[in-house]
Amino acid sequence: MFKKALKRLIGFYFIINPFLRYKIKNCLTIYNFHDVSYNRTDFLTKNNLIVSPIIFQKQIQWIKKLHNIIPPNSDINSQYFNNYNAMITFDDGYYGTFENGLRILSDLKVPSIIFLNMNNILTKKPLIPAITEYLEKNDINYKEFLKHNNIKSPSYLNIKPQNLKKFQNKSEKINLKNVNIFQGKLANISQLKKWEHQANVFYGNHLYEHWNAICLNSKQLESQFLKNKNALDQFINSVNFVAFPNGKFGTCFGYKEISILEKYFPLKYFSANSIKNNKPNQKIFGRLTLIETDTSILDFWYRIGVFYSR
Repeated sequence: MFKKALKRLIGFYFIINPFLRYKIKNCLTIYNFHDVSYNRTDFLTKNNLIVSPIIFQKQIQWIKKLHNIIPPNSDINSQYFNNYNAMITFDDGYYGTFENGLRILSDLKVPSIIFLNMNNILTKKPLIPAITEYLEKNDINYKEFLKHNNIKSPSYLNIKPQNLKKFQNKSEKINLKNVNIFQGKLANISQLKKWEHQANVFYGNHLYEHWNAICLNSKQLESQFLKNKNALDQFINSVNFVAFPNGKFGTCFGYKEISILEKYFPLKYFSANSIKNNKPNQKIFGRLTLIETDTSILDFWYRIGVFYSR
């Protein structure tokens, strides 16, 4: 209770802080979400990846009141950094994003971009972080494998495709049905086709599978990007924006990974870092994540204030 009260007191301070409002006015604030659903799973809950539709709607209304919410325009020029502009993004493509999140945004006439791993949607296989986290929690052989191969936990940040393939070849078949229950439901092609014709919905590149980019060699990273781009290009609303899986600059991707993809002319790169977006020629954009416990306007302002204070 004390922590929540303190958080909201700080949030009130940020509300009345004119210097913070000046910063917000002159930056492009990008908000990020994952699943919007009442169907909580262990994976989504532990990693703060789920917001209930009721709370999500409140959060979007607060964002809409503060900001002018813009679509992911390829021509992001100086006018985007002087009018309290914001963008709404989602990662991974959960079922609830489409079933609940986009419906709420459509009712409020708010544009958004969803960064998708198309292999997981096409094959219905769980994401790499869900597979590895499930194995770390439930499979003693996997724990021993990580220890023997000097792969640090959480393994989704450090495991390479060849490592996971090696484990799968030496062990019993991974029960993907159980992993999907642990993870939560991803979107399906019918949902993607339904929403591709909506004027305010866009799809972006989150790699073909949810591998941590620094764990891929150049050839693997190119393949992951191009396979995903080819799958996304089948939809009329796809844009050549990239959000690297897991999102942290330095831990999950860096300038090396960006240089590998540059020849394919991605327009912008979206991270999970607290990077202030205040320059038209900025290549890497920072994003602010709102979570389930941000249930009041004071929580919302606390989150913004902390983001812009770093």
